[in-house]
Amino acid sequence: MRHRQAWVLDDYAVFVARNGGSFDHGGVQSFADALKAAGQTVEYVQVEGAGHAFFDWKPDGHTKATFAKYGVPYAAKMKSFFDRVFYPQGRTAAK
Repeated sequence: MRHRQAWVLDDYAVFVARNGGSFDHGGVQSFADALKAAGQTVEYVQVEGAGHAFFDWKPDGHTKATFAKYGVPYAAKMKSFFDRVFYPQGRTAAK
């Protein structure tokens, strides 16, 4: 019989578009609250004004503009989170 090793994370970053259509922000907030209650670190970021797939990258002008407005700054925030989690002594990932 094969056993799978479960990955347990201590830190979570959740970035969601605030104008994401049918996305259940209450459900995500409940999930984040439950993780925090269990002693986990959670960074739950609702990106105001962004629609679904704001990290998407396609060659059309609208998608490029959306990525520049939302994707670039929030990717920097995500990188900052990863640097804190994976490089806690102040070292950073290769650029």
